[in-house]
Amino acid sequence: MYCFAYYFVTAFFICAADVPFFLAYNNRLNYSVLNWTDSPMFMAKMVFTEWSYLVYLLLFILVAVIYVLRANKIYKRFNYEFRSDVPKPKFWMLPISLLAMALLFIGIRGRVEQKSPIMVGTAYFSNYDLANQAGLNPVYTFINSCFEALKDENKYLHLMNDREALKNVQDYLHVVPSKYNSPIARYVSGYVQPVKHNVVIVLMEGMSAGFMRHGNNTKGLTPVLDSIADKGYYFSNCYSAGVHTFNGIFSTLYSFPALMARHTMVGAVIPHYSGLPYVMKQYGYQNVYFTTHDEQFDNVGGFLTSNYFDRIVSQKDYPASAVVSALGVPDHFMFDEAIPVFNTYAAAQKTFFACLMTGSNHAPYTVPDGIPF
Repeated sequence: MYCFAYYFVTAFFICAADVPFFLAYNNRLNYSVLNWTDSPMFMAKMVFTEWSYLVYLLLFILVAVIYVLRANKIYKRFNYEFRSDVPKPKFWMLPISLLAMALLFIGIRGRVEQKSPIMVGTAYFSNYDLANQAGLNPVYTFINSCFEALKDENKYLHLMNDREALKNVQDYLHVVPSKYNSPIARYVSGYVQPVKHNVVIVLMEGMSAGFMRHGNNTKGLTPVLDSIADKGYYFSNCYSAGVHTFNGIFSTLYSFPALMARHTMVGAVIPHYSGLPYVMKQYGYQNVYFTTHDEQFDNVGGFLTSNYFDRIVSQKDYPASAVVSALGVPDHFMFDEAIPVFNTYAAAQKTFFACLMTGSNHAPYTVPDGIPF
């Protein structure tokens, strides 16, 4: 009984965790939730300091307690060890038991078709993703994705034949075999002299065009960002590299796509990538990265430091009194702290490349004081 209770309580916990996970990533719970098991304290703060997550945790505890108490009562009622009268088996119990076992087997298989049992794709019946995923069981998606991740064939991504991929790139970019130590390298000569302006990139955590007037949102949530889009260049066909923070950092700065089921910034050996930070260093820029929280999360500090960033400004550089949540300081505090750094570079007549990673649009949500919304 206790073995079954353990399995069911675990399943209840997965179902409870699936709700906030789905709200954040639009996917049922899967193996990717284990990407941050090396930062347990940070993840605990992310969960336990967001009140909306506690609703699902309390619901899980309530259901688990009721289930264990009820299951224990049923166990004592029907277990022979707790009964003085042991009923004699009836002949008709055998065919009923066999029929019940057959129905259970069909239910587990999910289909009567011979070729294939029920699979994830069976739930997909329309072009509406929410309706498709509603038919999936998070216990199944989580366990199945874990087994898939352990398969040898999934440890290396065979997206297509390497030679075919290189040939396609050469054709698309009109690459002529050259002296460079790369089959896809090419020399591009600018027609004007570069102007060494300071460059600032702001990566907005949890941001989407769907929040903006330019994305047809009528609630007026981002008036300043919309005004910047009105006055500057706005690309309406611009897409995210992935759903995780490290996807945005990695792909924006180094121009490489996300790799399925891979954490591209975590590893015992950190590879070196070209991209914006590398190019800026070649032109004498000072590269600085700002984040609101701990730089060790997602291995950001180590990865960026190994890939041409001169300085990482993070939670360790801010006063403890300014830290308000697991995401560290509010965005405006980080921006205020960045201005003196920029002024220092300017006073020393050093051009700089800065990347600022916001955090306020990511749970747990903490509305800062003194902001006139």
